[in-house]
Amino acid sequence: MKISDLVKQKENRQLEFKVELPAAEKLAKTACAFSNSQGGYLIIGVDDQNKVVGVDADKVVEQWGTGFNKIHSIMQDYPELAIEIDDESSFVQVKFIKSKLTQETAQENTKEMVLELLRQNPKYTKSDLMRALAKADGTIKEHIANLKKEGRLKRVGGTKSGYWEVGKK
Repeated sequence: MKISDLVKQKENRQLEFKVELPAAEKLAKTACAFSNSQGGYLIIGVDDQNKVVGVDADKVVEQWGTGFNKIHSIMQDYPELAIEIDDESSFVQVKFIKSKLTQETAQENTKEMVLELLRQNPKYTKSDLMRALAKADGTIKEHIANLKKEGRLKRVGGTKSGYWEVGKK
């Protein structure tokens, strides 16, 4: 999609405007949000009212060399997203592209990590898995349900006194 078309839209789950390159924490938050949806666009040099304010040429030289490195560094934490950077004279578009293949790979990796953690400690609770994997409750429940359905995981005993039995693939 063309930047000129994007600037006419309101911010939403897949479109974010920033006047300048955000700090690493805010950039990571944006990447995480796009990772949890279908990808999206970060437009730098546009304010929240869709006004093109441009980028400060002096800042571009000093901030963007490290800024683009910052974007690439942060993106390593989100393997399910690829990025494209389109540098125009008055603003920059960073496109976060959600890859179906990497999304499936990430989900498979999470399932394998759940199994490995439960092999190491069969008494782990869902809360323990959430903390260890930094995943939401729903994500852990979904992976456990899928692993049970595949016959790779079984709960033996009750919630408090039971344990997980990990089967073979």
